[in-house]
Amino acid sequence: IEEEALPQQLVDQSEHARRPRLRRRLGGNAHGPGESAPWSRESDGGGAGFSLRAPIKMSGCQVPRNFCLLEELEDGQKGVGDGTVSWGLEDDEDMTLTRWTGMIIGPPRTCFENRIYSLKIECGSKYPEVAPTVRFVTKINMNGINNSNGMVDSRSIPVLSKWQNSYSIKAVLQDLRRMMTCKENVKTSQPPEGQTYSN
Repeated sequence: IEEEALPQQLVDQSEHARRPRLRRRLGGNAHGPGESAPWSRESDGGGAGFSLRAPIKMSGCQVPRNFCLLEELEDGQKGVGDGTVSWGLEDDEDMTLTRWTGMIIGPPRTCFENRIYSLKIECGSKYPEVAPTVRFVTKINMNGINNSNGMVDSRSIPVLSKWQNSYSIKAVLQDLRRMMTCKENVKTSQPPEGQTYSN
């Protein structure tokens, strides 16, 4: 019996050794054999799969911040959605997954049509329990946006004012784009295209 167990042990050790990069990205928390994993196994319609995004509590803890952000990063790299919004890390070497960039394509039949808006998003240490801070880099005239620095007023944006830990960067960008189609914004006078805030 011991002779049969030894090869499997070596296999497990080899598998664990292949994870150093993920452990670094997750702050030393990639899980090896025998360790508990902070995610749940769910059916994906084809049998099984791991859901890293669900806000499931295990032993009184929320799903770790980095697992949520890694999935958001993967979605952004795949281009999930219709292409009207996109997002990614500001610096690919940012192991803290804190600073992000976003892009919104102005919706048709509005004063934002055919314009591309760049944004900066910061996901703090308490994300996703606490909403990210969002700032437009491209100048824009819209309710809820500070005209002097582009900061987004979280009280004026529904997805931020009613933030839940199941929301995402994508949801924030989509909500901002939806607000561009609201009657109070749809025909507002806009700054010359391409201008950016100085800070």
